[in-house]
Amino acid sequence: MDISSLKNDLYQLKHKDIRVVLGKEKITVEGKGEAIEIEGPGEYEIKGVRIWGERLKSSGKVLFLIDLDQIRIVYLGKINEPLTELIVDELDGVDVLISEINSPAIKQINPSYLITTNQEMARELGLAARQETKLGLNKLSLPEETELVVLDSK
Repeated sequence: MDISSLKNDLYQLKHKDIRVVLGKEKITVEGKGEAIEIEGPGEYEIKGVRIWGERLKSSGKVLFLIDLDQIRIVYLGKINEPLTELIVDELDGVDVLISEINSPAIKQINPSYLITTNQEMARELGLAARQETKLGLNKLSLPEETELVVLDSK
């Protein structure tokens, strides 16, 4: 699977003929046939992609967990609040966390990769970051310690 950044704070997950676009508090799944958009909470399975959305009580924003190619990805976007213990338990075993801001939720999740387009986040978190245009990954190549990857926007 490849993860890349598109314009306007959008991210793209690509695996075989499936393309998942994350951003603007929604997910779009594209493949053969028409694209399907998800904007709210719930559990979905679309074109082999499993998606779980949970609305956060304090802000009303939706956090998404995506299962694609045996990799678990959390999309925080611009959620800037801690997560409840129940949500953190649901996110156990997350491989990739995508966030636009230095959210308190980042410290609650222990992903293999923390992905952003925000250059300042590396300094704020005190982590060494590597710059990439796209990140290719599979379940067998995930690092044990969290790596911060700053993606270039296209």
